[in-house]
Amino acid sequence: MVFLHLTPMNMEDLPDEYKKYGFQNLDFYFEARGVSFEGRCVATVQIPDYAIANIRTGQYTDEGESWSVDFTPGLIESLREAWEQVIVSAPVARSTFDLYLLGENLIYVGEQCDPSDTIETFFLHMVPVSLDDLPADRRQYGFDNLDFHFATRGASFDGRCVASVRLPGYAIASVRTGQYSDDGTVWAAEFRTGIFIDSLRLSRERAVAGTPVARSTFDVYLLDGDLVYVREQCAPEDTDAWFFLHLTPVDADDLPGERREHGFDNLDFRFGARGARFDGRCVASVRLPDYAIAGVRTGQYAAGGEIWRVEFAPDR
Repeated sequence: MVFLHLTPMNMEDLPDEYKKYGFQNLDFYFEARGVSFEGRCVATVQIPDYAIANIRTGQYTDEGESWSVDFTPGLIESLREAWEQVIVSAPVARSTFDLYLLGENLIYVGEQCDPSDTIETFFLHMVPVSLDDLPADRRQYGFDNLDFHFATRGASFDGRCVASVRLPGYAIASVRTGQYSDDGTVWAAEFRTGIFIDSLRLSRERAVAGTPVARSTFDVYLLDGDLVYVREQCAPEDTDAWFFLHLTPVDADDLPGERREHGFDNLDFRFGARGARFDGRCVASVRLPDYAIAGVRTGQYAAGGEIWRVEFAPDR
């Protein structure tokens, strides 16, 4: 069997059935696509007309790959151009790779790059402003996942390593990315987008004009179906611990199937995914499900247990 895997420049160009894999699979048997003549073997495959970032092809048997090659048609030129555009601006986050936003693309730049820096898998987790924008199979996790290998999205040139990933078309609240190995996370960086911070600033202004439904380390407000957390004088350590958010519905049948045995919905979250710090304060916002809610229990917890907790019955 000959395998042929195509990674597009724009993931939206993939047929729907391949989007969860991140590449299009055009595997084929040689007999179906080729002929042998004059001691040689030749096969041809029609390539889709979308822009291709990476081609990986070869052959495999029941014992595994017998040979394979990776190549990136036109990618180095596009990555060099992207680097030239972003390097004159400030990155949105810094780590082993500096991260830049260029239009709808997230650009990774390692200026002094060793080949070992690109071996481990890159993870890219994106939390949308509206969770309804997530693919159905990702909604239970609360973020979209576009993990990738450097060989499919990047290239090395002039002593540096540069990769580019086209972000989804929906509005993104926050991004967490980095690399991981079998031993765990190698490096990670995260940032909130400007559109998300602007939306949180507006939510806070509207929320504090009213009365919180509960007060504790964070004041909690209900605003147009969103639960808004506000701490006016906020230190970075105030947001280190996980937030728990447990909802008891009026009708247990409204719960997702996997939650019905527990009797409540679990929307626990990291502050980095649903909130941001600005103007000396911390604000987070979570969209509540559209079913009728009888009770809300929320707060923060760490290894030692709950740090703070409030409970209330929403009136909405």
